[in-house]
Amino acid sequence: MTVLGVLTISAGCVKHGEDQGELALDNSFKEVMAFDASPAVTGIRSAYYRSPDRYTKWLSFTCSDPTLLMAIRKLDADRPKESGFIYLHGGDSPGDRDGTRPEEPLWWKRPEAPGKMEQVTIGQSQPNQPSVVTDIWIDERNHAVYVRRIEFN
Repeated sequence: MTVLGVLTISAGCVKHGEDQGELALDNSFKEVMAFDASPAVTGIRSAYYRSPDRYTKWLSFTCSDPTLLMAIRKLDADRPKESGFIYLHGGDSPGDRDGTRPEEPLWWKRPEAPGKMEQVTIGQSQPNQPSVVTDIWIDERNHAVYVRRIEFN
């Protein structure tokens, strides 16, 4: 097989892009957050990256409703977890500009967020199901929320 053939096959296994349009963005919000966006949620952005070993979804939005922000902080209490599932995350927060993850959307690498944000990490692992990790960063000063959800195949 030629190098071009290998590149074509490899490229066919990876899909990435950004969701556009109000319906697609609302659906992405629900997929990641597990509830519908309220009228207090505005400025939704969503991007995805699918490879053979994982599916990653990035989401950002603004929210000025303190009640909704409190509900977001408590999401990890409502999701099933299996003990022993550990996910080590590092410099994957919004604004991390080290350039090692080219699949991240530009708006994730360069958000107008402070260097320090509150972080909530939700790890889920169920028998015979893909493991899922959701990291949520809350910038309460700017009413911004950044979310990265990774589903490991």
